[in-house]
Amino acid sequence: MTSSAPQGQSFTSRIAMWSARHRKAVAIGWVLVVIAALAACSGIGANTDISDAPPGEAGEAADVFEERFGEEEDIAQEIIVFSHPSLTVDDPAYEDTVRGLLRELEGLVAEETLVIGGTTVTTDTRIVGDTLSHYDTGAPREASPFVAQNETGGDVTFTLVAIEGEIEDAVDDIDIVLDTVDRAAEEAEGFEIFIGGDVSLTKQLTDIIDEDFARAGIINLPITFGILILAFGAVVAAAVPLALAFAAIIVAMGALAIISQVFPLSEVYQQIVLLIGLATGIDYALFVITRYRKERSAGRSKEDALQVAMGTSGKAIFFAGATTVFAVAGMFLIGHAVFSSIGLASIVIVVIAVMSAMTLLPAIIAMMGDNLNRLSIPFLGRGQERGEGVWGFIIDRVEYPFFETRHFTEENLLRMMDTSKMSPPFVGNFMTFYCHKTDA
Repeated sequence: MTSSAPQGQSFTSRIAMWSARHRKAVAIGWVLVVIAALAACSGIGANTDISDAPPGEAGEAADVFEERFGEEEDIAQEIIVFSHPSLTVDDPAYEDTVRGLLRELEGLVAEETLVIGGTTVTTDTRIVGDTLSHYDTGAPREASPFVAQNETGGDVTFTLVAIEGEIEDAVDDIDIVLDTVDRAAEEAEGFEIFIGGDVSLTKQLTDIIDEDFARAGIINLPITFGILILAFGAVVAAAVPLALAFAAIIVAMGALAIISQVFPLSEVYQQIVLLIGLATGIDYALFVITRYRKERSAGRSKEDALQVAMGTSGKAIFFAGATTVFAVAGMFLIGHAVFSSIGLASIVIVVIAVMSAMTLLPAIIAMMGDNLNRLSIPFLGRGQERGEGVWGFIIDRVEYPFFETRHFTEENLLRMMDTSKMSPPFVGNFMTFYCHKTDA
């Protein structure tokens, strides 16, 4: 039996039906937008040069300090620590080890190859600038601020190594410095040599974050896809939300790369876009596709099913996205660049996810129609929209097991009232609910 077509259309239905009627143009438009976003990400790049000045009174104090004493230079500096169990800094072997490593570091260069007018030009840039050690102070061992005695009688000393450029630039060349120090530690017999500082710490944190997100992508995406297959019971229907989520993420990244040229962003915006983009993109598509398939199984035509789905689930998506935007806009009230970056990235990805659910998703559904159910999984995909399939099987086994007719007697009800002290109004409401349930 076919249900009658819905009479009125909400604004979300009108947008969706227009997208469905012009599905090819909408799909091509989104493809062009994704390509432009990729070009923006690779060609323009995001500007992440933000000010770390704290908000509030701490920020005011920092401004006063800068006004009176000048701006503090962002010096990229590493500290190298030398330790030997028996030698002191006065021993020639100790001095040769320290000075030898510093000379090697001062000779490090980074090569950069450029093509100018068809000519390949290679430039060498020094990696290490100034160095400072105990041997540069001229102070005796006992009075040197660079020397301390360890528990075995030998000396521990440290040296300061300035890396050329700011921290963000120096991160690209710090691997050469770290490799040189590691090699010196292996060759210096009896010595322990360690290095640490702003640049190496930034490098390690960046590597850890990149590795963790790469690992999360490898692990989470198959799990997410598997959950979507369980939810839909069909491979094609499960792939659509993932495709929409990644499209929204790419477009948001491109848009934020352009916005960052005017409003610099913290690097954390990339993680925010990825996490929120996957969450909203998948959820929004999940709502619409589930409702569409349910309406199709109820007998509605493809057009009516899409209209109903976008008039109900689509409207919920719109207001959910609007609520999220207003909520995360509070991040701007903090007045700090990091929180503002989080807020702006969240707003952009949510807005784009809603737009894709309002336009691209209806176009895809209109093009695919019942092909969304292609590659159905046996048992999982059977009767999902009618409450059958794997979820119907599970729910039928746990729904109201205690209140079956054979257990629900007057004697049992009186015993429950006596032991739980249930009030008569509660019992009356419960009986109304139960009778309605059993009659249905």
